[in-house]
Amino acid sequence: LFSAEQILDLCCNQESGLAPADCTLALRRMATCPDHGLMRADPRFAKFLAISRDSLEAHATTQDVVECLGALSELKLRSALLLEVLAKCALRHLGHFTADELVLTVCGFAALEHADLALFDGLARDLSMHASSLSAVEALRVAAALSKVQLRQFDLLDKLSVAVAAGLRELGSEDVVRAIDTFTSLELLEPPLLPAVLSEALHRAAEEPPRGFGFTQCIRLLHVFGPLASASGVHTVLAAVSRTLECGLDGATRVGDLSVLADYLPAGSCKLAVDRLLVLRARRAASILRGLGSSWRFEDSSAAASVQALRALLC
Repeated sequence: LFSAEQILDLCCNQESGLAPADCTLALRRMATCPDHGLMRADPRFAKFLAISRDSLEAHATTQDVVECLGALSELKLRSALLLEVLAKCALRHLGHFTADELVLTVCGFAALEHADLALFDGLARDLSMHASSLSAVEALRVAAALSKVQLRQFDLLDKLSVAVAAGLRELGSEDVVRAIDTFTSLELLEPPLLPAVLSEALHRAAEEPPRGFGFTQCIRLLHVFGPLASASGVHTVLAAVSRTLECGLDGATRVGDLSVLADYLPAGSCKLAVDRLLVLRARRAASILRGLGSSWRFEDSSAAASVQALRALLC
């Protein structure tokens, strides 16, 4: 049971140096220490990072790159010193990563917001050769990572969309919504993915959670699909999602569920559905206010705040 201070002391006093695996282990251990926030101001921490950089540059394997990226994420440490050497190592090892390692490497750099174009181009080329073997979950993770760093490796993304489209049934409802969100943000919600997600969304809108969509997921879908209402098949999905939302509003008891509705509702061709949902929301808020009593359990910090929020929804 070490403190971050003790770990730094051990690492900086190793006369024989540290292997990449030792550096990664130290980072992971420090992430679990209560004093890990204080260590960043410790002069020994800069020395430890320099030791780690030299070790990684000289000896890092593909697995070391993956493990160190994971450790940095656990520590929430976007160290330019380490990220630059890890990117250098990754470029050096292109052609030697396994498919699993490539997925983790792309996601690791994206999570740490290290958007090195040359690095992602190289990783995307390698991953494109493995794209047909990726599961829908893995393909979605990579697409979400590229969306996060706002990079467009189109050849890879086209293959990822095919993988996601083929595996939608294996995804949970949250991942289906995330896939729609992700490829919309990438401006790539188009065939073959668009008809596949429309079919899947229509199917799940009629199911009960967890396979079917929950209240908040339906709100997000309405937000994403609203601007696409003129596209073939979208209006049918919007109608199904709206019906599910109406049922959800009828049973909603959380102020948060009612409040978030207006934040996500689209405008334009869905105006009639939107107006109906807002009316239903106001009615539900009024019903909850009328029924307030000793049996009501407020989820907000105070009863007064809940009542105020509900009254705001009547407008």
